[in-house]
Amino acid sequence: MRHVLYSRRPLTLVRCCGNAVTGISKHQLDITRLESEIASLRVELQAKNNTIAALLAGATSVAGEIVVPTIEEVATGDLMEQSLRRNRTCKFRIRSDQPFVLLPSPFQLEKHSVEIYGPGSITCNLKLTQNTALYLHNVRLIAHDSSRPVIDAHGGTVSLVDCIVEDGRDGVYLSGGAHLRDERTTYTNNKRGVFRGFRCKWTPKHSTFRHNIFHAVTLGESHDRVGQLQDAGVVFVGGRGDVVFQYNPVADHYGEVFKHGSVIVLTEEEATLNLVDPTW
Repeated sequence: MRHVLYSRRPLTLVRCCGNAVTGISKHQLDITRLESEIASLRVELQAKNNTIAALLAGATSVAGEIVVPTIEEVATGDLMEQSLRRNRTCKFRIRSDQPFVLLPSPFQLEKHSVEIYGPGSITCNLKLTQNTALYLHNVRLIAHDSSRPVIDAHGGTVSLVDCIVEDGRDGVYLSGGAHLRDERTTYTNNKRGVFRGFRCKWTPKHSTFRHNIFHAVTLGESHDRVGQLQDAGVVFVGGRGDVVFQYNPVADHYGEVFKHGSVIVLTEEEATLNLVDPTW
């Protein structure tokens, strides 16, 4: 025997057959199911977004969980060296009242992602390989061995913000497709402030070069680069030449030298630095 029951709610029909409810709106069931699926997808999407954000922040995955490295305060070169030996992803903070030496020299960073925040100073020579990223903010780097670059990047990326790089054969030496970004950074008392090799990239912004012999050696670029550096707010103070476009590594000879926006002619003595190992 079939019964038809009407609820008190207007326009809502419920059909019953024995104890089974058969007349619940299919449209309502579809809406409920879709809302449940959407909620599940939102949770899954948020989890994936959290994973991506953590990885972009330099996180590592341990047993399926995302671990974001915290900033480690270091007061000695030994502590920094030990941490770099153990971990590929590191964030350090150094203090202005605790300068230290990082050894060995050069200290090699291979497939690392390293961030160092100051204010503070480190005496070191750093060597980067491919797939390595180095970010320094408000850090003073002093060459431990003045016959080597302070930062020698054979591939990888170097980012310097509000830094000082001094007393090296080169402030930063780029080869192997390396990329340097510097902002409000000062290169001082190096033989060459920045050496940009072929197929490398250098993006400066409001940086200053003081009392390097040759401030910037940039190979494989046109003379338009001089104007571009001026537009980027790069300042050159002192030195034998501001921008050099030609370099013979066998004779350690520098040509097409610009100073104050114009080509200058150097004597044979002025056109060389007499480097012991010019090809590096």
